[in-house]
Amino acid sequence: MTTISQLAQQQSAPDIIAMSLASTTGELIAVVRAGAKGYISKAIKAAQLAVIIEAVHAGERYYDPSATIGAITDTPNEQLEKLDKLSLRERDVLRLLAKAQTNKEIAEELRIPLTTIQRDIANICSKLGVRNKTAAAVIARGLSVF
Repeated sequence: MTTISQLAQQQSAPDIIAMSLASTTGELIAVVRAGAKGYISKAIKAAQLAVIIEAVHAGERYYDPSATIGAITDTPNEQLEKLDKLSLRERDVLRLLAKAQTNKEIAEELRIPLTTIQRDIANICSKLGVRNKTAAAVIARGLSVF
């Protein structure tokens, strides 16, 4: 994770896709936090890998579905109902979280204090029933609502 973090912080950061033998939700959260734009299983087929590499290079993100399912325990309809409970600003914050922006970047883009962003993220996690902002972002990306 340290190497991913160091690479992701470079000015011309490469598009990082982490590969794992056993795709787990915990590893997914760790690599996303570290800055990876993709997370795949070593069991992936070559043709799939090529498509994923092209997509990540084009700015998309890809996370192994077997790992993301652990972060998402509700059905899509239940998740959408929870998203409806978010305020407009919380939706903006979640949209930016889904793009893997940092709290500071979100605060700068929305022109509001960092402490407000932190409170909004806590509210988002509470309303979505998740433990952290990464799980909230996975839900948002999985539903493709932003």
